[in-house]
Amino acid sequence: MPTAHLIHGYLGAGKTNFARQLERNIPAIRFSHDEWMVRLYGNDPPIEHFAEFYRRIYEQVEEIWPRCLELGIDVVLDFGFLVAAGTRRDTGKNFDDRCSDASLPAGLP
Repeated sequence: MPTAHLIHGYLGAGKTNFARQLERNIPAIRFSHDEWMVRLYGNDPPIEHFAEFYRRIYEQVEEIWPRCLELGIDVVLDFGFLVAAGTRRDTGKNFDDRCSDASLPAGLP
């Protein structure tokens, strides 16, 4: 059964390197939000557009990774999944709920 592997941790902890290794070892399709941001908007997108750029990428990825699971392909979600106090951002719980709704396993490696 396909699994969504949720990568979590602090900034600079090596999440993306771990996600790349996991992607090769499983095998799986990896979604790294930061890499999409750089590819689409460059290394230093204007701060006044950052929230909009973030939202656009999030919405695109949200359409793709669940479909991969439906097709029987494991995914590695390299999104951090940590929430700063007082902020509103999707957490690993939301992703776990989506997988549960589709009767698919989600795991934190």
